[in-house]
Amino acid sequence: MTSADVNNAESMLVLNNVVSCDMKSDKYSPIILERQEKEPLDVKACAVKKLKKHLSCTPAKAKDLLVDLFPIIRWFPKYKWKKWILGDIMSGLVVGILIVPQSIAYSLLAGQDPVYGLYTSFFACIIYSLMGTSKHISVGIFGVLCLMIGQVVERELQFAGFDISDDINTTALPNQSANVCGRSCFAIRIGSTLTFMAGIYQVS
Repeated sequence: MTSADVNNAESMLVLNNVVSCDMKSDKYSPIILERQEKEPLDVKACAVKKLKKHLSCTPAKAKDLLVDLFPIIRWFPKYKWKKWILGDIMSGLVVGILIVPQSIAYSLLAGQDPVYGLYTSFFACIIYSLMGTSKHISVGIFGVLCLMIGQVVERELQFAGFDISDDINTTALPNQSANVCGRSCFAIRIGSTLTFMAGIYQVS
């Protein structure tokens, strides 16, 4: 080994020692924390800024809101008429034939006139076709819900003084005036109030 190699080795050793000392000093150097003053928060300006951000109406936002509210606008132009229309007509006819007696029976279970079962079955499907987001969801009435509503309706009718054994189309009690709601009207009020409150509970 020559003297030049020895000098290079010594210089590398010195350099490594210096680097290791610097790293140790950086590793164990104390962290100095400085107090940072918070800027005063302008609540009014912040609220106005957020309101402008969320309540600003542009044509793009209006279009997105309309499409989100009525998804039929998005998928109906892409409907494959030649491929899907025959199957949809057949399934619609089958469901329509089956749903008429089913909805009448369900309305009687709920203590309502048969016509309200037809309304609930058909109008729910029409509304969901315009505002629904899934093609696999079954919309309409079902037996368990009708039985639960029917129990509440019968209880409230008894409290109101109506005879449960009478015909469902009984208009009013003998001691009631003409402007007082009859049995059918009172029953649909109870059912509508109950379902409305259940909907509010689910949304909240």
